[in-house]
Amino acid sequence: MSVVVGIDPGRGGAIAWVSARRVQAVRLPYSKDGRPDCAALAKLIGTTKPIVVIERQFHVPHRRGEEAKLVGYGTLYGALKMLASAVHEVTWEEWQDSMAPGAPKSDKTDRLRRKRFLVACAKRRFPELDFDEHSGIADALLIAEYWRIFILNGATQ
Repeated sequence: MSVVVGIDPGRGGAIAWVSARRVQAVRLPYSKDGRPDCAALAKLIGTTKPIVVIERQFHVPHRRGEEAKLVGYGTLYGALKMLASAVHEVTWEEWQDSMAPGAPKSDKTDRLRRKRFLVACAKRRFPELDFDEHSGIADALLIAEYWRIFILNGATQ
């Protein structure tokens, strides 16, 4: 039985563990200075060396804070390479198109509608979890489930 760890990176992100028997999610730990808390992350992941799937981040030129976000992503990615048996990156399009078909397109006007749609998809798929409208947790759960269903188990879309 493989446990897949899904990560939605960033300050509002989360980490989720999904397997056939276990589902759990928490917010991603960050230190007060805004960087990923690698020590807390190591405690969360433990010594099991799971498969980790993280949403790939892209640089958007002329957007405030993008460089700092990418530095945090690099720190997080480096820590995960030491803690996991494998680290895979997926784009938001890959997992969202598979796990939330019919979601509103992600432009500025529909961003909130899309986030709400993803939270609703995660709540339908994981009714045993009690999480708020925090889309980072929903995203992390759906990222892990995407990898478990479509990549590990070879399901077709």
